[in-house]
Amino acid sequence: ALEAALLLPDRARAASGALRVATLGALALGTFLLFTGARGVAMMRTDYATLHAAYASAEPLRDAALGLWRDFGPVPLALALGGGVVGLVSRATRATTRLLLVQAVVIVVLFTRTQSLNLHHDLLLAALLVLGGVCVARGLDACPAPVRVPAYVLLGVALVGGFAGVLLPGTRPALGPVAAVLPGVTYGPLVRDDLDEVGRLVRTLDELTRAGNDKIYVLSSSTVLNEEVVANAHLVEPSLPVLGERVLPTSHVDLRDGFPFALAMARFVVVADPIGYHLDPRHQQVVGIPAREILRGETIGRAYAPLPGDFALGGGVRARIYARTRDIRPDELEPLLAELRALHPGQPGFARR
Repeated sequence: ALEAALLLPDRARAASGALRVATLGALALGTFLLFTGARGVAMMRTDYATLHAAYASAEPLRDAALGLWRDFGPVPLALALGGGVVGLVSRATRATTRLLLVQAVVIVVLFTRTQSLNLHHDLLLAALLVLGGVCVARGLDACPAPVRVPAYVLLGVALVGGFAGVLLPGTRPALGPVAAVLPGVTYGPLVRDDLDEVGRLVRTLDELTRAGNDKIYVLSSSTVLNEEVVANAHLVEPSLPVLGERVLPTSHVDLRDGFPFALAMARFVVVADPIGYHLDPRHQQVVGIPAREILRGETIGRAYAPLPGDFALGGGVRARIYARTRDIRPDELEPLLAELRALHPGQPGFARR
């Protein structure tokens, strides 16, 4: 559309460009609805900004800019800027470069209307890598033959250093001031010192549920304890039992997931003490309120009995298993629904079932 707007002085080309934009838009929308049907219509009518409010910051555009600097580092961003300049200067690549730059800006603006950019969302900005590649290619082509091989080596060292700075925990301290040119994020291997206790928890749950194929609900949403830790523990230690479909999906985020009605299907509930969150607890009351009631033995907690013992996990977290001894009564469930409705008025995820 912006390319067509640039052609406005030429009426014939502008009309052709506008027709092309309208045709592409209609084909895209038609293809989307053809494959998704009513589901696609529902997606188009969904207010994703509200559903993902827990992942949105107060200043998403500023945070997006800072996040790009943190995640990519100055070298790739400088290369992308250079590729943009080179592409705009050359008449042959000007239109494509404009398209890539506008695409990146539109992606950031539209995405941050829904939630903040996080590291994995940088995959949407492949245009930056394309422009960086253009800059590298043009720069190497311009190098005199005697310095071309050293330039390749320098580029290789810079790329390996960038990966090492992100993935190897000891790299940044070892490089000293040079580390300033590396990305500012570090994702070393996750190390846990509580795997024995996790294994004991998984084996206990397997013994409790194996015979009757009873369901398990993990009422915790922290990195220390959540349903994936329990369901996927066998991937770390193959001797552990595979709980598979016995582990029910957890409701983690209030507006996105709604009330955890799956609790009523679970025979056993695993609760973290202190209660486990990975976001601001205000957005995770579908975890906090039921966990609080079960730990206190009030409202729905009256339908559960704690099993003897607990499991000492990392960060001072203790996991406890509660067995449901009877069905939860409507008068025990209603106070929780009312509390959540008061926190999120008018939201459909807290309608009584």
